[in-house]
Amino acid sequence: LDASRFPLLLQRLAARLHLKAERPFNQAEEAQLCELLSLEEHALSLLLGACSYAFRQAIAKNCSASKLCAELVKAGFDTDKAESFATVWRETAPQFVQQLKDRAAIAPLHLQAVDWRLQCTTATSEGARVQEPHCLMQLQLCEPKPQGPDGRRSVHMQLDEAQLEGLLHTLDAAQAQLDRLA
Repeated sequence: LDASRFPLLLQRLAARLHLKAERPFNQAEEAQLCELLSLEEHALSLLLGACSYAFRQAIAKNCSASKLCAELVKAGFDTDKAESFATVWRETAPQFVQQLKDRAAIAPLHLQAVDWRLQCTTATSEGARVQEPHCLMQLQLCEPKPQGPDGRRSVHMQLDEAQLEGLLHTLDAAQAQLDRLA
């Protein structure tokens, strides 16, 4: 691969890496790359996949640019190609990490509101008379940076007395830890 064009290829891959459903290049661009790099379609696919994998591993392992370079050299990459990876990673990593955080499924949600209602079950379907109090709760949650209309979620819970006590105990423990930190 041409040393002057390889960083451009890596920059394009890194810029589009957060878009899992989309390919970094369309079919016409891939055909052009095959011709330009003198690669078959299968070889280009392997190259793009390997480069994407290296960037994904760098984010998963939280590698710095210099560590990424050293690991790639240790894995058998040419030094100039490894340095190209490191340069692109140094330039794009902060933006890429932020994009992943913004789109992550496990990103913390913010509690906007809590609605609750106390109900009491007085009979069962078998005709037995009981008195079972339970609490219906609705938590209104939102993403820190909403990505469209689905940025808000509601969680509905029905808790019996023991479950509600457990929840309150857990919240008390969390509050105590926060108080210790403050």
